[in-house]
Amino acid sequence: MISTGSFKTIRRDRRGVTLIELTIAIAIFSVVIVIAFDAFLGVLKFNRETVQKQSIQDHAEFLFSLMTKEIRLAKINYHQANEDCAPYFNALTPAGAVAPNSTYLALDLNTPADGKNEELRFQNFQGLCVRYFFAPGDTTRPDSLKVARHNPRDPNNPASKPIDGIAPGDTKTAWVLPMDISVNGLDFTVRNKFDLRLGPPANPAAALMPPLVRFYISMVSSIWNPSQVQLFEEIAGRNIEQF
Repeated sequence: MISTGSFKTIRRDRRGVTLIELTIAIAIFSVVIVIAFDAFLGVLKFNRETVQKQSIQDHAEFLFSLMTKEIRLAKINYHQANEDCAPYFNALTPAGAVAPNSTYLALDLNTPADGKNEELRFQNFQGLCVRYFFAPGDTTRPDSLKVARHNPRDPNNPASKPIDGIAPGDTKTAWVLPMDISVNGLDFTVRNKFDLRLGPPANPAAALMPPLVRFYISMVSSIWNPSQVQLFEEIAGRNIEQF
């Protein structure tokens, strides 16, 4: 037999969930879901920013490797016949060619000048006249870095040959970075090797210093939240003619 007390106990254990308990449970569950979803969005945002920063860093490394060899092995400007970059560089705006017995030229492209050199000019080891310069964007892409390579050989001379696929007298220009990465800062600083034939240097140590290019570039990704990477590099000339 089941006693009355036991029967009452069994009935109390079989009671359903009240509306208040259900409301509290739903509220707690909703709070947990919101917190978890917010954490998920935070992790997703962090991962996307990490991927973008890594992408910019990869492009920065590519840019550095692209420019390093060409800048490091730049030729001294001896104004050799049929190999002279001065006519090409002086026909540009702004005009300016590498000085005799020098290797590099950095130019400020802004008017008025702001003290930042957004263009670097030199002749590479193949004999091409090279420009790395800041170029404003358009409707299809943002501001970025461009490179132009010009073959200075006389196109009217049958003996003139192409250099690296560029015909005599022709120029090839290309964007260096992809469309989703813009450049919002660029500055070149150069040091040319001191020419002892011009007289003794004020600083004797200057005669032992190799030519040098320092450059700063700031790149920003336009995908999702903008991610910025700044690159500072220093490249010393290693042309065998200079040692």
